[in-house]
Amino acid sequence: MYTLSPTEEIILSAGSIGTPHILLYSGIGDSDELTSVGITPTVHLPDVGKNLTDHPRYALAWTVNSTDTIENVYLRNETFQEEALAEWEANRTGYIASTSGNQLGFLRVPDGLLDDEPCSGNETAHFEFVFSNGIPQDPIPPTGDYFTILAIVVCPLARGHITINSTNPFDPPLINPNLLGHPQDLTIMQAAINASQRFVAAPAWDAYILEFASNTTEAAIREGADTLWHPVGTASMSPRHADWGVVDPDLKMKGLKGVRIVDASVFPYVPAANTQAAVYAFAERAADLIKGDYVKKH
Repeated sequence: MYTLSPTEEIILSAGSIGTPHILLYSGIGDSDELTSVGITPTVHLPDVGKNLTDHPRYALAWTVNSTDTIENVYLRNETFQEEALAEWEANRTGYIASTSGNQLGFLRVPDGLLDDEPCSGNETAHFEFVFSNGIPQDPIPPTGDYFTILAIVVCPLARGHITINSTNPFDPPLINPNLLGHPQDLTIMQAAINASQRFVAAPAWDAYILEFASNTTEAAIREGADTLWHPVGTASMSPRHADWGVVDPDLKMKGLKGVRIVDASVFPYVPAANTQAAVYAFAERAADLIKGDYVKKH
């Protein structure tokens, strides 16, 4: 065991899963919940691990009249997999230097469908499509060639949480993403599914699309909804004197001195887009805040 004694501050950047995991095992969280699993509370911050938000996705697949698909070209061809890996390791190019999604689009549901606007304005998309000439399924079907549209809710209202259930910090956290847990999220997903079917019904697809291969019952959607790996919000920012949230607008942890959180866990809401660019911009702002405080002290 090592003891580190920082002279300025601790900057915690373990991500939307790792950050609350570390905080909870450090006794920082809801005191009653920590006590119930044998952790001695040090700071009562009930919102640690709460407000987990992610983009739910559902894969819609069609069989197609083509052999130029990811499963046929790559996933069922071990020889080509080895060749593609060797090329990527040699010069970072080739088949696996790209992504399986080759087109995307952002769209809104029909006017009047939603009770409340979940996004930032009346021109913000409600859902995203990611198109792929393959099927993102594990294991992949042994036969057949597929075209897939990933339908993604970009302004979800559902909130999940992260908790722990032991005193061993090496145990993984318990994650409840609560995908599609709000009725309006399901409404948007169903609207996206309907839009995808209208899209592939266009005459331009006649020689390519063969048959719809997905189940779109509500039970199937809820069971098959998956993460887009965009978790945020588990150490949420709030106004400086608010009695909720985990960090203030300067990213300093409430109830503690000398600890700052710099990762997507402080986002109060998930962006209506992929999170990478938002994290880059946020990190630049965090660097300015940290440098500004350092200059003031010295």
